[in-house]
Amino acid sequence: MNELLGHLIKYSENFAFLLDKTFANDIIYNIYDIFYYGFFYIVYWKLISQQQFKLWVKRLSFIALGSYVLSCFFQNPMLISLYYATSLASLILAVICILYLMDKGSNWQWKKEKYNLVCWVSFGLVFFHSIFPVLFLIGFLQQDIWDAYELHTVLRFSILSMYILFCIGFIKSRKRSFG
Repeated sequence: MNELLGHLIKYSENFAFLLDKTFANDIIYNIYDIFYYGFFYIVYWKLISQQQFKLWVKRLSFIALGSYVLSCFFQNPMLISLYYATSLASLILAVICILYLMDKGSNWQWKKEKYNLVCWVSFGLVFFHSIFPVLFLIGFLQQDIWDAYELHTVLRFSILSMYILFCIGFIKSRKRSFG
C-alpha cells in the first residue's frame, strides 16, 4: 500500500488527498506512519511472551509515538514529513523485531522457525528498518549525498529484499509453526 501511495503521489499531478494545494500529501504519510508502526508494535507486544521484553516493547512504543507528538512542535506535519520521528520509529521497530526473535530463547530452532511467517516478516523488517532511517535522513537532510551516491537504488534494493523475505515466509509458512 505504501509503495502504491508513493507512486500515485509522485507520478500523478492530479492525485491529492487534500483539495487545498498549499498542503502537501505529507500529512497522509505522517498519519499512515503512526498507524503502520503502531500496528507492528501491538502485534509484537502480543507475540512476545517474556514480561521483561513486553515491558521494553511498551516503553519503546511510547517513545516512538511520543516522538511524533514532539516533532509536531518543531515541524509542520501538514507541510513536511516528520522525518526524525519516522527514523526513530523505524529503528525502534527493528529493535522490537529483534526482541521477538530473542524471546524465542533456547527454544529457537531453524528447523521449526523456517516455517513461521512471523519469523520471516521479522527478518524482513529488521533488514529494512535497520537501513531505512539512515537513508531517510540523508534524503531529507543531505540531498546532494542522496543524489551523488544514488541512494534511491539502495532504498529500492532494501524494499525489494524485505518483500522477498515476506514472500518466502508466505510460501514456506505453516499454521502449526505459529505461537
